[in-house]
Amino acid sequence: MLINLCTNARQAIGDEHGRITIRLSERKAADQPVGKSVVPHGSDVLLDLGVSDTGCGIDKETLEKIFDPFFTTKKKEQGTGLGLAVVHGILQKHKGEIKITSTVGVGITVHVYLAADGRKVDKKSKSVRRSRRQ
Repeated sequence: MLINLCTNARQAIGDEHGRITIRLSERKAADQPVGKSVVPHGSDVLLDLGVSDTGCGIDKETLEKIFDPFFTTKKKEQGTGLGLAVVHGILQKHKGEIKITSTVGVGITVHVYLAADGRKVDKKSKSVRRSRRQ
């Protein structure tokens, strides 16, 4: 997934100088814009993999189609349009979610949310601890 997202970011930047930022963090599930299916029983922590770029961005109409298999805005020799469809499929299989925000001419930010199974946020200290399994 990460390679695909970074490849898309690089292509969006093109020949210009730009920046790709990759972040991985743990987030409290209640504070994130995800469905309940992402948070398994006994866990309230999500992994948030964020990939941002300073590329061309994606307009709203195109954004609605990016997970469709074989949809691409690239030339035939530059890609098949399967990359984000595959990422979406992997996330569905692992009960994850993907959220994308974009501004044309500014760039895009992709957040991939996956459950950090077996972890809970300690409400007093706000730190993350691993739950004991029985």
